[in-house]
Amino acid sequence: MNFIHVADWHIGVTRSFGKGYLERQADALSSLVYYTKETQPDFVIVAGDIFEDHKQVLKAEYELVIETFAQLDSLCQIYVIPGQHDFPSRDSCHLDLIAKLVSHGKLKNTEITLYNTMYCDKLGYKILLIPNSVDIETVPGPSEKVIAVAHFPVAGSVVGAHIMDGSDLPKWKNVVYWALGDIHEQQAVAPNAHYCGSLIQTKFNESYPKGFLHVEIDEDVVVNITPVDVPTKQLIEVDSLDDVPPWVYAKYRGGKFDKLQDIPGNVVSIDLKADTKAPEIPTLQRESLLKAFMDSKGVPEDLQNQVLELDKKVEAREKDYLP
Repeated sequence: MNFIHVADWHIGVTRSFGKGYLERQADALSSLVYYTKETQPDFVIVAGDIFEDHKQVLKAEYELVIETFAQLDSLCQIYVIPGQHDFPSRDSCHLDLIAKLVSHGKLKNTEITLYNTMYCDKLGYKILLIPNSVDIETVPGPSEKVIAVAHFPVAGSVVGAHIMDGSDLPKWKNVVYWALGDIHEQQAVAPNAHYCGSLIQTKFNESYPKGFLHVEIDEDVVVNITPVDVPTKQLIEVDSLDDVPPWVYAKYRGGKFDKLQDIPGNVVSIDLKADTKAPEIPTLQRESLLKAFMDSKGVPEDLQNQVLELDKKVEAREKDYLP
């Protein structure tokens, strides 16, 4: 038996990048679908945190996720649980729509649970789905051989140099493999328990491997785990704006620049040093834009003059607070 273990898509995590922010995640999910089609695993496990934003999921983000699940569902069985990012509140889940598509027969090969544990039969095993909404310490140990799917930080797991606090992994004897989500760095927390890591980089300081795991089991033993890299634009930090590679998204960590036009389009984050001033936006542009707006609204000229005088005072006050 073999299957794909993937988690922590965090769709929408890079909204601040502006137009095209879903490009990296769409490329990564396309790679996941392509790999699934080419290797034909028995099933795919998606171990939570499909979305990023607790409060709101945008239409384009939903469309990307639904399209991906539809494609995977056409290839093999899919098992899905939510993570903490998928719950805007205790009573609602961003994956409700996916669950409805399953219940209405639109996703015929997908099993998903949002609020309760679920057992599914597959190839002589039980697939135990434990959503993040369930306290894992309250789940009774299984009496049959299982592949357990959960989303929580295991005590002692690591992210970079940081050791995580969390819950202990239940010492259940019948678990052949723990498919874990939540920690973004690929690692084993027990011989049979693995984090697949996040699908792609979600932060600029994440330099550890990304992608998913292809797991093979033979006679109740994990015989092979293959990390699968996903090719996407990388997030890097730069100290110079010269020669920023076009195939990355960059964070500029400080230095001098005189005009906003000096910043390459793929520099999507700026962390100015304390002694660095932001580029000045000419006053003339501000006044011209304000006047053009008032002209378009038919504001009388005498009232326009009053507004412009007031704006000059506001601008003077702003300079008192800006570096």
